[in-house]
Amino acid sequence: MRRILSLLLFFALLNIGAYAQTVKYTMHTLEQGETLSMLASKYKTTVGDIMRLNGMHAQSQLVVGEKIKIPAAGKTVPPVAAEKATPAPVAESAGALTHTVQQGETLYAISKKYGITIDQLKQWNGLENVGLEIGQQLAVNSKGIAAATAANKAAAEKKATEVKQPATVVATDKTEENTISIDSLAKADKESKKKESKVVSVPANTKNAAIEKPAATGIAKDGSDSFFAVDFLSEDQKKVKRISGDAMTFKTASGWLDKKYYVLMNGAPAGTLVKITAENGNSIYAKVLWKLDDMKLNQGLTFRVNEAAAAALNIAFNKFSLNIEYHE
Repeated sequence: MRRILSLLLFFALLNIGAYAQTVKYTMHTLEQGETLSMLASKYKTTVGDIMRLNGMHAQSQLVVGEKIKIPAAGKTVPPVAAEKATPAPVAESAGALTHTVQQGETLYAISKKYGITIDQLKQWNGLENVGLEIGQQLAVNSKGIAAATAANKAAAEKKATEVKQPATVVATDKTEENTISIDSLAKADKESKKKESKVVSVPANTKNAAIEKPAATGIAKDGSDSFFAVDFLSEDQKKVKRISGDAMTFKTASGWLDKKYYVLMNGAPAGTLVKITAENGNSIYAKVLWKLDDMKLNQGLTFRVNEAAAAALNIAFNKFSLNIEYHE
């Protein structure tokens, strides 16, 4: 009798397993706002059957774009099917401690890669309502929290330092033609000599080469916060002269904090106040510091502005076009 009962139980389990493996289903790609209840109603099945067929549990989360199996209408999925389905993520990744976020990666993809849950990733990395950034370090194991935190902190400090310190553009041609001396500038503006601690080399004449500049944050698009704006606007504006042409930059210590912008140009005497407008529509007000010397480095140029002026105009290229107007 015992032998007969054992055989009956064995064949019953075989039948259940075979049934579970042959459950007909439809692949569904999750869309924004969809829930298991909605899918169960749409496909005329139950939430429990969907969960068992996909090996889900109470902590499972639906991710937009994920593909899940939906059992055929009216088909019951026994518990054995859940065992045959993709196993739930393990408690922790036993190998790697951290992961560097790459272009296009999502929390779902990373969790699948390391066999952990999205909730674990969020908990270990404090990611509630925070998006991922390329290069960010994520802890993929509880033991990796300290390493990921330290790496992200160091990266943030480095980025902050780079923003605070204006990037230096080094001239590739170190001839005298690449240098505007402080003595020559002092002839045009003695007051500027007192304020300017340094006037150093002009960038190399690389046409349309992108250069790094400090972010122009907190700067008015119309230039109204420029140091020379009030004086320019108070002048007699009946006789206005306009000049357009290509420009490059020269280096001074001025403008980054005090918003004093300067331009080298011919046609307007030193000390003339001008309004400078870039092709992107941004404007600033500046003072003519000195004429644009006739040297090889300046060939093809109509103006040179100090680097702070270019940053305020939100210009990201070494050579650019400007429109300048001033009162005669």
